[in-house]
Amino acid sequence: MAKRQTSRKLAIFCLYQAEIQKNPVDKIIENYLIPSEHSAEVKEFALFLAQNAAKKKDEANKIIVKHSLNWDLDRLNPLDKCILYIALFELRFTETPSSVVLNEAIEIAKKYSTEEAAKFINGILDSFIKASCSLV
Repeated sequence: MAKRQTSRKLAIFCLYQAEIQKNPVDKIIENYLIPSEHSAEVKEFALFLAQNAAKKKDEANKIIVKHSLNWDLDRLNPLDKCILYIALFELRFTETPSSVVLNEAIEIAKKYSTEEAAKFINGILDSFIKASCSLV
């Protein structure tokens, strides 16, 4: 598994644990990510994604609501929300190509959530990417 892919997965799991446990993401990072056996490079990128996506969660929620037709945010699976939080942060604030972010989010959803979740995540991110490109 590629280093960046592993980092994304770890960041999503940190956000997910924070959501489920109702703890700050930094506490989860301290207990879960830092002691993990992954390389410093993997941990560093995971830390960057998890901390910054957590800070931008409210903005991401607005984007999710805007790009999901008639879908209540409270109905979303917490894992699917976390996948979207990481992907939306990466799309908005990093230089990672949108095709890479989209593909990674879909693959993670397929592996750890459901086929329907992967389609939903694809729809939200694709809509966001198209809307963002039309603004440029």
